[in-house]
Amino acid sequence: MKKVILSISVVLATTVAFAQGNTSTVNQVGDDHTSDVDQYGLMNHSTSLQTGNLNYTEVNQIGSHNDADVNQDGTLNHSLVSQIGAGNSSFVGQKGTMNSAVIYQIDSDNNSETNQSGLGNLVTVGQAGHNNGAYVSQDGQLNVAVVSQAGEANDAVIDQDGIGNVSSAIQLIGYDNYAYNYQDGMDNISMNIQVGDSNEARSFQHGGGNMSLISQLGNSNEALTKQDGLLNWSAVNQIGNGNYSVVNQAN
Repeated sequence: MKKVILSISVVLATTVAFAQGNTSTVNQVGDDHTSDVDQYGLMNHSTSLQTGNLNYTEVNQIGSHNDADVNQDGTLNHSLVSQIGAGNSSFVGQKGTMNSAVIYQIDSDNNSETNQSGLGNLVTVGQAGHNNGAYVSQDGQLNVAVVSQAGEANDAVIDQDGIGNVSSAIQLIGYDNYAYNYQDGMDNISMNIQVGDSNEARSFQHGGGNMSLISQLGNSNEALTKQDGLLNWSAVNQIGNGNYSVVNQAN
């Protein structure tokens, strides 16, 4: 009877230890892939899938209940995910050649989703705070997207389709801000900067060589910029509370 009780105790202890442990799964199909996973803490989870050749992924997790999922299909793609805190989640999907994604998450419950398809696209996401969301999609060549968030419950979306587009969403010291940048074409530039609470900024660019800047300092400001054609330029600066702006440009 004592042996039975002892055996049950060992099984239960092993089960609890496993439940609190970190988990990592790496699947590599092809040649010369590199995957580096470092986990410190409790119940962190990492999954990496690499198909093709010469892809590189690195995952660093410190804390608890963080989740990182990396899927690479192609050649010479690069991904770095670093999570410090609790309950952060990151997904990176790369399809093509020489795409690069760098994700930093600090504090808790931040979410980042990156999808890259094409050649030489670059994404950088930095999140510090709680419940921030960053969502980036790139389809084309040599597009650059940057998201920087510090605060709580901020959301940023960047959608790029084309060649050589540059977009950034900067959300600092605030709560519940929303930024959306859409680019379809070539060599467009868009930047949204938000400091405060509950600001909304949206930028839509179709064509080439367009430039849009939206800067919001305060609370509950709203700005919408639409550009269609070539070489349009727009700058919107809002300081204060409850301001509203709409810009439409076409040629």
